[in-house]
Amino acid sequence: MEIDGAVKLVVGATTDALKACIATHIATAARSAIAQRGRYILALSGGSMPHTLTRLITVPGVDWARVFILFTDERCVPLDHEDSNFNACNSAFLNRLPIPAGNILTIDNSQGAAEAIAQDYEKRLMALLAVHGTLSIDTVLLGIGPDGHTASLFPGHALLCETKKMVAGITDSPKPPPERITLTYPALRAAQEVVFIAVGVAKASLFKEALCFSTTSVDGPREEAESAEAADCSLITATIRENLPFPAFQVRPASGELWYYTDREGASFLPAHGLSQTQTEKMGTGFL
Repeated sequence: MEIDGAVKLVVGATTDALKACIATHIATAARSAIAQRGRYILALSGGSMPHTLTRLITVPGVDWARVFILFTDERCVPLDHEDSNFNACNSAFLNRLPIPAGNILTIDNSQGAAEAIAQDYEKRLMALLAVHGTLSIDTVLLGIGPDGHTASLFPGHALLCETKKMVAGITDSPKPPPERITLTYPALRAAQEVVFIAVGVAKASLFKEALCFSTTSVDGPREEAESAEAADCSLITATIRENLPFPAFQVRPASGELWYYTDREGASFLPAHGLSQTQTEKMGTGFL
């Protein structure tokens, strides 16, 4: 069975096209939020995602001084540690954007244990959202692990049942390091939009199991593309199957939009019968 409500799958014909398309998406969201509320709140993830966001350095027309950054999850390690999601993002692109240091919400390890760090992070997050005028993050960027986890929400973990906290500590992560903090389902589902970035052939089997296709489109995502590379992406409308064991596919905004971005390898699951002739030509035979 399918979940009501369409989701949008964007496929980049090349790695550069995918990066440009993601940058266009974020820049468009940022401009809109700043125009409406005077600021834009973006939640970042770690893993391989930071390297897909490097084109943000070159997008025009974003008032980065009005952009606020937080993290969907973080490992309880020093900020310059190789396991730190902040460090990964900062090294890849954040340190080349003119975002004031005070606009980047990082963990405070001096709080001690993971739960205390999570409580402090939640307090500061809620203060930021209160000033923002809405109790929702504008854009949440998430990845999908091979087991279907997202942020630090793992299959079968007790945190999947959390209904009140926006941020929670975890001391028994199946992936090292074991101590982390993570945004919970309530925080993720309250977002204005959730954008998954999942690339590589390993993600194709997850997409194949989770997504159903009823209609297709070759329109560019969000707005007119800002570069030729960003235009070389295809948009496909899909729905999500019910009763999936993967936490990533349980993250659906209560009233916002849900997007998935992938590459040729991630889209290798696409059935030939689900594509129009026009779209098949645009994607190329490598997608089938």
